[in-house]
Amino acid sequence: MWVYEGCPFNSSGGTCLEEVQNTSTADMSMSVCVETGKVYYLVLDTYPSPTCFDFSNLTISATICNTGTGNVSIASLPYSVSSETTNGAVNDVISSSAFVDCWNSTAYMDGEDKVYSFTPDVTGEISIDMTNISSNDGSLTLYEGCPVSDCDPGTCVGYLHDNTETNKTLKANVESGLTYYLLIDSYGAAKTDFTYDLDITYPGNLTDDRDFCASAPNLQSSPTNLNLDFTGITDDYPSNFDDITCISGGEPDNNMWYKFIPTSTEVSFEFNNIAPSFSALQVEIYESVRGKCGQLTSVSTYCNNTCTTGDFTITANVFPGSIYYLMIDGCAGATPSFDLTTSGISSGGGSSPLPIILSNFTAKCNDNNVIIEWETSTEINNDYYLLQKSTDCANFNVIANIDGAGNSTETNRYSYIDKNSDNNDIYYRLTQIDFDGQSSTSKIIATDCSGLQMEPQIWIYPNPSNGEFNIKLSELNGDNINLQIVDVTGRLLFEKQLNSSEHEVFIIGNETLHEYGVYYLILRTQNFKTTKTLIKLKN
Repeated sequence: MWVYEGCPFNSSGGTCLEEVQNTSTADMSMSVCVETGKVYYLVLDTYPSPTCFDFSNLTISATICNTGTGNVSIASLPYSVSSETTNGAVNDVISSSAFVDCWNSTAYMDGEDKVYSFTPDVTGEISIDMTNISSNDGSLTLYEGCPVSDCDPGTCVGYLHDNTETNKTLKANVESGLTYYLLIDSYGAAKTDFTYDLDITYPGNLTDDRDFCASAPNLQSSPTNLNLDFTGITDDYPSNFDDITCISGGEPDNNMWYKFIPTSTEVSFEFNNIAPSFSALQVEIYESVRGKCGQLTSVSTYCNNTCTTGDFTITANVFPGSIYYLMIDGCAGATPSFDLTTSGISSGGGSSPLPIILSNFTAKCNDNNVIIEWETSTEINNDYYLLQKSTDCANFNVIANIDGAGNSTETNRYSYIDKNSDNNDIYYRLTQIDFDGQSSTSKIIATDCSGLQMEPQIWIYPNPSNGEFNIKLSELNGDNINLQIVDVTGRLLFEKQLNSSEHEVFIIGNETLHEYGVYYLILRTQNFKTTKTLIKLKN
C-alpha cells in the first residue's frame, strides 16, 4: 500500500507519504498525516511480482490520540476524583513518543503515567489541584492538543513539579472547544507509583487578561504611553519558559503578558518611572510559532535580566506581520508601577490594520522538490500572493501567483510545490497584494535541498514478519542520526548511531524481537523524526 499527496500518475507525480509492504496474507495497516483541502491517493498493488488478490474491509478513518492505558476521558468540568493511582498505568507517554517535550528532559516522563483529556465548553481560567500525594514527587503537564501526535502535535500550556510530597496547583487559561491533555507522571530517578486526589475547576473569569500568555491583550498601535501595575497578576508561565528565557536574576514570578504585531523591522519598549525606586523589572520579547504560547522563541537584542533598578529600554529585530509577545516580570516578586512607551507595533485592530497576519511560513525539501506552506490567521482586503524565489538572497523572481482569501478572520492555509529545486541554498519570500494595489513583504525563509533537509527514506520488508525484518535506510543527512527499536511500553531493545554516508541495509531478527507483537522503529535526525511500526507474527 502507498499513500500519495497529489496524483501519482500524471507528469508531475505525487509525493509518496507512506508505504507498507506485506509478503503474507496477514492484515495490513498504516498511519499517515493529512491536511484539510488536499487530495490524496491510496494505491494497492502486489509485491514482488504482478498477480491478483482479493481483500475486504478496507477502512480509512481518523486516528485518536493514543496516550495509552492510563487515559481518562473527562466528560465535563468541574472534575473531582479521589485515591487515584499511577499503578498499573503503563509508561506510555515518554520522550520517544511525545512529539512535544515540555520539560526538555526525560526526568519528568519516566514513570507510569495517567493522562486526563477534557474539552472546556467556555473560555476562562482553570485550577488543577493535585493533593494528598503519597511517597513520590509527582509532576503535572498540560497540553493543548495531542502530545503524542506527529501530525499536528499539541503545544505546552503549563507544567509544575517540586521535590516534595506537598500539594500542587497548576493554573491555566483554556479556550472553549479545544481539547486539553493533562499528564501526571513521577519526577526524578525514583520512577515509582503514587496515589493522589485530583480536582479541576470549571473555567472562571480571569482576574486580569494579562496574567496568562494565552489571554494576553493586544498592545495598542505605536506610539503608546501606558501607566501599568501588577494588580491581578499571579505566578504562571509557558511550559518551555525556563529553557528560553534570558532572565538570570531569578525565576519568573508574577509575570504579565502583552501581544503585539510589528509594523517595522525593529520594535522598542521604554520603561520609566518604576516605583518604588528600589523595585526592578525583568523583561523579554518572544516570537510565537503559529501564535501559540507553548512555542516561543526569545528575540530580545537586549534583555533586562539582572534585576537592575532604574529606567531602561528593550528592543528586538522582528518581522512585520508576525505575532510576538512582551513578557514583564516583577523581579523577586516585586509589584511596582511603571510607565511603558512602545514603538514600531500595531494592535492589528487600529485604523490601519495589517493586511494579513502570517502565523506560519515554511519550506521543506521532498526529493528534488520544495514544498512551501504558509498560514494566515487574519486577512484584510487581500487580493493575492506573489511567491518569490532566490539563490543569492538578494535577487528574487516570482514563481507563483496565488489568490488570497479577501477578508477573513479564519485560519487559511496555502501551499506550493517548487519542482526540481536542487540548488544548495534556496530562499523564498511572500509579497501580499491588496485590492487597492498596496503590498507588504514577508520575512525570508531558506532551505537546502542538496541533502541536509532531505527526509530519510525507510523500507521495512517483510512487514509483518514471523522472523527477520530487513531494514533499508537512505538519504541519511546531517549528524546525530539515531535509530531505536522499542516495544509498546517504550523499553529500548535496539539502538544504532548512523552517519550521513551510510545507506544501510541491516537485519533485525529473533535475537532482538523475542516475542510476537507490535514494536516501533524510531529514526531521529537534526531536522526529522519518524516512527514506523513493526509487526512480528506468531509462529
